[in-house]
Amino acid sequence: MRQFGEIFASTFKQVLFLVVPISLLTFLLRAQIVRLVYGAGDKFTWDDTRLTAAALGIFAFGILFQALIPFLARTFFAVQNTRIPTFISVGSVMINIFFAVFFMSVLATSNSLTSLLVAGLKLQGIGDIRVLALPLALVVSGIVQAMLLLLFLRRYIREGMQKDLYISAIKTTGASFALAFVTYTILQLYGGAFALRTYHEVLGQFILASLGGSIAYILAAFLLRSQEMIYFWNVFRSKIYGR
Repeated sequence: MRQFGEIFASTFKQVLFLVVPISLLTFLLRAQIVRLVYGAGDKFTWDDTRLTAAALGIFAFGILFQALIPFLARTFFAVQNTRIPTFISVGSVMINIFFAVFFMSVLATSNSLTSLLVAGLKLQGIGDIRVLALPLALVVSGIVQAMLLLLFLRRYIREGMQKDLYISAIKTTGASFALAFVTYTILQLYGGAFALRTYHEVLGQFILASLGGSIAYILAAFLLRSQEMIYFWNVFRSKIYGR
């Protein structure tokens, strides 16, 4: 069980380290991603772009939990416990359906949640945002499912390993702040320099912002002495130099 706990903690930290920056970049670059995939024009208007980008931004918050769920479920299988993840999975489906209907009714009227989404996701002027109920419900059910799986897994993880997980999460969060700051700064500077009317201008903004944010994340992780960064760096060096 000690070895099992060590493998679990190591894998969990690696998932966090890889998925958190992906989630952040997806949220910050949501408009650029939508414009690069769907373009713009009469068939896909600016309002369509903003609403699709908002849905993608909400989905971005659930990427981490959706990445953890398969790993946590398989951890239960490793300890020969299939009932708990099955019950939690069925319950999360019911939660997803409930919140989809709930958010559909809530977003149909003007209220604090609707105002928060409109302001936070820059949806001013769009009358009907009920489509956002679907990604909201999926994110909420994913969070509940992941949290319940983690709660029931605590009995298999020693307290010392839990402390190690917290330290790693703090370092990953610190590096993520650096990523968010650099990415957002590049987006603003590039947007001030170019009109962003053409595909290549949007592509340039996307590449520079994502690359700059990724470099900032890597450097910050090294400065914070993240064990995961050192591990992946050693793996990269071994692939390059064959040792």
